[in-house]
Amino acid sequence: MEERKMVSVFKGLAPLSFPSEWLTGMKRESFSSNGREAFIKFANGKAFGIIVESDGPVVHRSVRLLNAEESVRIEWRGPTAPFEPYNSALIFGHGKVIALDEIEGEYND
Repeated sequence: MEERKMVSVFKGLAPLSFPSEWLTGMKRESFSSNGREAFIKFANGKAFGIIVESDGPVVHRSVRLLNAEESVRIEWRGPTAPFEPYNSALIFGHGKVIALDEIEGEYND
């Protein structure tokens, strides 16, 4: 069974999982946020945008695979809000886990 790693986004509302080998060669400057959308990129070239919106108790999550042009325009930096260690989500609870390696275009729920 493949080993997986996890990171939490937006206070546990969007926990993300991915194969552990995606961390190999990943730079510390692999995170960003524009206030509405959070971004993460991996050394394998894959980068994702994550949006969480809520209407009262109803939460809508969207994760999209970024193209190369979008990724180049982002100002990447070290770990920053709204990213937090997955252990925080374990303590306070979290939504359904989203497997990034299963996203080919966009995921919505």
